[in-house]
Amino acid sequence: MKIGYFFPIAIIVAALVLLTLFFVGGYATPGG
Repeated sequence: MKIGYFFPIAIIVAALVLLTLFFVGGYATPGG
């Protein structure tokens, strides 16, 4: 296992999760 191969994938996954939570949360609760 090379960290150089896993690190970029972890960053992409984390970014997608944060964007999804922000996007869904912003539209699911527009008042809160």
